[in-house]
Amino acid sequence: MIRLDVFETRSELEEIKKKVGRELRERDDILRRQLLQARKDAGILQREVAFRFGRDQSFIAKLEGVIRRITFAETERLAAIYGKRLAEFWKDIPTVKRYRTGPLPSRPT
Repeated sequence: MIRLDVFETRSELEEIKKKVGRELRERDDILRRQLLQARKDAGILQREVAFRFGRDQSFIAKLEGVIRRITFAETERLAAIYGKRLAEFWKDIPTVKRYRTGPLPSRPT
């Protein structure tokens, strides 16, 4: 949860939320591209991945498209299906910056 009392104004908070949102979408896009490429490199069709995953093909299409966010657990399972180490997918993903302005307010005693 974002603490409102840390920010000077509500508009400052909204701007930071937008920046973080953009950075998270960028990370998701990189991960999606890597997972798609790993599937293609493995020569596996979406329906084969779906069968191994225990879901239907549309679920995999949503993961590879921009329809649904990918969880860590899903990434882990896909890496295993593609015969890759999980770390291979995370090495090129930038960390999200930490945003905070000004000192934290002091706590009343």
